[in-house]
This record gives sequence, structure tokens and C-alpha cells, in this order.
Amino acid sequence: MLATILLGLSPLGFVTVPGLGEAITFLHLPMILAATLESPIAAALVGSTFGLMVGWKYPVPPMIYHIGTRALAGLMAGLVFQAISRATSEGSKVTVASAAAAITATACNTLFMCITLLLLGLADPATLFSVALVHGAIEMAAALLLTTPLTIALKGRES
Repeated sequence: MLATILLGLSPLGFVTVPGLGEAITFLHLPMILAATLESPIAAALVGSTFGLMVGWKYPVPPMIYHIGTRALAGLMAGLVFQAISRATSEGSKVTVASAAAAITATACNTLFMCITLLLLGLADPATLFSVALVHGAIEMAAALLLTTPLTIALKGRES
């Protein structure tokens, strides 16, 4: 959680871009690491902190939506990591499961927030699609390139 707070308070947590999305965020990275190194519950807690930091910086939509969507994204990433870890062969278990968790966390974060904004009438589908496509691709690339090797290094290739 501390890493999420520190990222949220630094310029590294939110890279400002023009348009509806306002910023590309890297606050999901500690949430993914919590999913791969700890548990789905830990990832949901770190996701809640992620939502708190985003809601503090961007008050629309209300804070509860920021926290809920990020907690759910963390939970989903942790569950996917556990499921794939159980189903994957010994040699590639950590690599495949951590990459899947990174993709799941980023996709869920983007999808859940886009659905929330759409349902609350705060953005139109075309705008949300373009924001999700651009922001989501950058955030997913960062997640895959950073959290997968970190998980492998910290967790190892054990069963």
C-alpha cells in the first residue's frame, strides 16, 4: 500500500495527458504485485488504496466508484493469478500466471472505470473507447514489462 501512496504523491503515478482520461496511471503496478506476491485479498486492499489516491486527485466520479472498481480489479487479478498458477506446468507457472494477472488487472481497471463513467453519464462511448484503447495499451504494456519480471525475481520459478 505504501508504494501505491508514494506513486500517487509523485509525478510517476499520474502522467498527465490531454483529453478525458487526464492521466495515464501507474498506480495499478503495486496492486498487481500484491496479486502475484501475496493474495487476492491483499490485491483488493492495495486496489482500494489505488482508488483512494485516484479519487483524491480526480473527484469525478465520486470516491466510492474509484475505490470499488480498483478493489475489484485487484481481487480479479489475484484470483486469475491463483487459478493459472494451479493450471500451468511447473516450468512456466510464475511467468504465465503473473502475465495473466497483469493483463487482468489492467483490463479490469480500464473496463470497470469506463463502464462506471458510461453508466453515470459522464462520458460518451466513442470517447471512452479511445481513452481505453490508448491509456489501456500503455498501462498494460507497463504492467507486463514491469510486474512480470519483478514477480519472477521475487517469487522465483517455484511451483
